[in-house]
Amino acid sequence: MDPLSVIFASYLELVSFGVTNKMTDLLGTEIQSVTVEHQNITIPYSYQLWRIRPKSVCNTYNLNIEEFSRCTLAAKSLFNDTCLYLQKGKKEQWKYTKMKNMYCNASITFNPTIAYIQEASVKTPVQLARTECNVATAELMGNYNSIIQKKKENSCAKYQSLKKTVIKNN
Repeated sequence: MDPLSVIFASYLELVSFGVTNKMTDLLGTEIQSVTVEHQNITIPYSYQLWRIRPKSVCNTYNLNIEEFSRCTLAAKSLFNDTCLYLQKGKKEQWKYTKMKNMYCNASITFNPTIAYIQEASVKTPVQLARTECNVATAELMGNYNSIIQKKKENSCAKYQSLKKTVIKNN
């Protein structure tokens, strides 16, 4: 390849790379991952096509519902606060407008998970019988013998009987 062709090929590659990056950035076609600290909680989320992907919000907390709930509530607050902040600015840059629209849309459409978990204060006889049946079933799975088998049968029969009584009385 002659030197002029090499220079021309390099120029075309540079120009097309710049145009591709500009178009990708403008359209927001690539998934962008973000992690933000807000209200002392680390909030991970992703966006694509200038829309926050709801299932990505706080997805690292999925195994702990209480943490997930706290994170999604903080995320809702983050989206609201960011929207309000961006609305105060009157910049006319395309990226500023896209970000403002994205966060304001998320502040309206994102629904946090609200979970307050606590033990029931008083268990009914049916709940207690169900617990006994479940424990006996689990015990039998770990150590099969006739005594545990009989215990499971008795506790589960008691549970079924109490459950039928409750259904009949309602």
